Parts: sequence; C-alpha cells; structure tokens
Amino acid sequence: MEYNVPSTPRIRCSFSGSSSQHIISQTTRGSSSQQDHLENHHVEQEDVADLVCIPLTKFLTSILDADPDKVTKPNHSNAFHDCRLSLDGQTELELEHVVYHAHGRGSTVIKARHIRGNWEDKEVIVKIGFPAEGRQGEDELVAKAVKKAKELGKDHAWAEDHLPTILWSHTYTLDKNSPQSQLAEYLQQNNLDKHEKRVLRITVQRILEPITNLTDPREYAQVFFDVLQIHRWLIDYPKILQRDISLANVMFYRKDDGTIRGVLNDFDLASELPLCSRSSQQRTGTKPYMSADLLSRHWRRGHDYRHELEALFYVMLILCCHCNERSSKIQQAMKLPYKSWFRDSYESIANEKSSWVSGDRSIQTTSFFSAFRSNLAYLKNRLRSGQAAKVTYYAEQSGHHEKVQRFAKIGKKVEPFQMSFDWQTLNGKVSYETFKEIMCLFDDKLLVERYPDELVKPIEDSDFFPQGFV
Repeated sequence: MEYNVPSTPRIRCSFSGSSSQHIISQTTRGSSSQQDHLENHHVEQEDVADLVCIPLTKFLTSILDADPDKVTKPNHSNAFHDCRLSLDGQTELELEHVVYHAHGRGSTVIKARHIRGNWEDKEVIVKIGFPAEGRQGEDELVAKAVKKAKELGKDHAWAEDHLPTILWSHTYTLDKNSPQSQLAEYLQQNNLDKHEKRVLRITVQRILEPITNLTDPREYAQVFFDVLQIHRWLIDYPKILQRDISLANVMFYRKDDGTIRGVLNDFDLASELPLCSRSSQQRTGTKPYMSADLLSRHWRRGHDYRHELEALFYVMLILCCHCNERSSKIQQAMKLPYKSWFRDSYESIANEKSSWVSGDRSIQTTSFFSAFRSNLAYLKNRLRSGQAAKVTYYAEQSGHHEKVQRFAKIGKKVEPFQMSFDWQTLNGKVSYETFKEIMCLFDDKLLVERYPDELVKPIEDSDFFPQGFV
C-alpha cells in the first residue's frame, strides 16, 4: 500500500494488490446528503471543526475519527501499518502505528520508519492535521525560534534543546470541489460566519517521548521546570505564544550523557505576539487544562500569559492525581478526582475550576507523585491569590460605577476609575517568578536552571495586545 503526496493540493492513495483502486481527497458524489445531515443538525462552534475534518480524516484514517477510544485498539492503531508515504523524489517513509488521534483539528500522529532519503533519523513522527487556513505553520514558528536562539549566541543556545525538531512540512490547500470547501459555502449561506476554512498539513519531526515514559519523579519535575523556562523564553525573544499546554504536549528526550531535556511540543495553535487578530475563532487549548477564564463565554479579554501558567499547573495536577506507577510503568489510577474536566461542558468546567481554586480542599496525589504535593499546594495558593486580586479589582470597579451613578443624580462629576491592574500576572500573583521559585525546587533540592534570571524580560499587556485590541 502506498501514499503519494504530490505537489498539487490533492492526495492520492494507491492500494497495491486491489485492482489499482484509487481514492482522491475530493468528493464526486454525496455532497447533498452531507448538507441534508447539516440541515438536521444543530451546529455548535466546536462541532464545525469536527465536521470540516471528517471527509479527509476518514480518507486518511478510515474509522479512526469515529471514536477516540478505539485508537488504543490494535486493529485501529495499526490502520496505517506498512503503508508507504512518499514526501518527495528523495524521501520515503514506511508508516507504523498511530500514536495519537484528536478531534477538532483532526490531528493524527503516526510513527514512521525512514527508508529512503538524506535524514539521519531512522524513526520519525508524521503528523497529519487540519489547521485553520490562515494559521501560521508549526514549522515556520519553530524555525523562527531556532533562528533567534542562534542569533542571540551562547547564552541562549540552551533553548534549542527544548524545541521540537521539524524535518519536513507541507500545507495543501483544498480546491473548491472538496467537501471542506462545499461545507464552508453551505455554512456561509446559512449565516454560520464563525466557520473557519481548513487546510491539510503534513509535518514530519524527530521522535520525542511522552512524559509518562519517565520512571523517576525528580525527572518529571525537571521536565516541567524545563517547559516553564522554554515557554517564557519563547515569549521574551522570538515572541511566540504556544497557547496549548497539555499533557500530550509536554515531552522529553534523553541526551547521550543520560540527562533529560523537557520539550514543549506542538505549535499548531501557537501565535506570534502581539495577538493583533483572532488567529482562531475556536477556543484555544485542550479542555481539561484550560484556564477557567478561557473556558467561560463571559471572558472578553484575550489569551493572557498567566493562562499558560494555569494550564501548566493543571497538567501537573492531573498527572499527579490521575496516574500511578505499576510495575515501573505509569498507568491510570483507580480514582480520577478531575474526571469531569474531561467530559463536562466548557461553562461547567469553568465554574468547577473557579470553585476549586478558591476552595480549601487539599490535593491528594497518587503515591508515586507524593513528593509533588507541597509544590502543587503552593502553586494552587498562587492561583487563589490571583483570583482574589481579580475579584477585588472587579469589586472596586463596580463600586466606582455605583458612585458615578449616585453623584450624577445631584449633578456632581466623579474622577475616572484609575485603579491599575496587571492582567498578565494578576498583579504579580500568577507570574513566571512566583511559579519559578516553587518549581525550581523538588524534594528540597534545586533542579537544573536553563534560563538565567538576568535574561528574563518583563511582560507588559502591550506585548500581548496592541492598544485598543482588548
């Protein structure tokens, strides 16, 4: 079986030994039935992303899009096994098992073996995704970060060790007769203007290991500390905001000397700063790890820096409370205290998280991650202090508004509301500095610091949003 990726926007699969059957990434029939389905379906903002990806995802992965739980079953995870993927005239890969599959952008991650070409890597990862048409490619953003690290010299060379290595990437635009284009036209005709056109993007990168492959709690702590540092460096220098910190995107590799390097992976949702426009109309992030603000429909500001810190905290929290070691392998624990964060609605999770942060309930990790309990408690206190600062600001603002209304009745003017508030860090309560002073220690011993404090730049609201944007 062979997959050919030509220079045109189409993809063709040829199945050897099956009468030379061909499947083209373009429909020739059935578009009316798709529209009939949509006319009887209440299309939500999140549904649209899945619907856009369905035709090509099914073309590429058969029934993998039907149920994410089925990906773990051998007959589905091996759907691509032994398939050949020709990237160009010199490079050819043999696909193996599916590592990960997601709804929404429809990303499918496949392990592959390099059988022809100039790469040194014998094994690689192939990612097939469906990002928004206007979104900058992951390869471009990573290349920008690597270039900046080289330009800045030896004090910043460490950053390259904590970024993914992109070996090849190409974006394919879908023609007007594709199911995606037909769907876009249908939704626009029905005034569903929040729909985003999608493209097909195939990316090949060097293999990284999921953090759950580690067996030493201290190495987990080092990987999280590495991710905290590289994330901030990306903001300070190449001006890139990753915007999707999740358990799947916190990875690592081991150097020849046996030491580990934590890597912040997956820049599919990343954006250059400042965020001059809404680069995606969908919610940005992975639901269980997103800040309560970003989950709430009432949030009117954009994506702030401290939202990323909150996501990193939730990754640590869920890992330490939902996973345990069994026979030198991390597996799911018996009790899952934050299970609802994966299943409930966005608004419900936003309310649950807000209540949880402000409450006094202690954090109960599994036995393997027991050394993380104090750090998680300290970090939760930082989030609670930040939430309290935000509530105080809103109360002062509301009180001033009431004062203006009262004095207006007697014709007296009141000075404008002048209380300043740092939204990026919630007045310094949820900041890189407060997180670093907690995360740099594990079991009362210092972890390896990569990013010297004297090189860290201050964060201003204007770094994220030009004046008048929020």
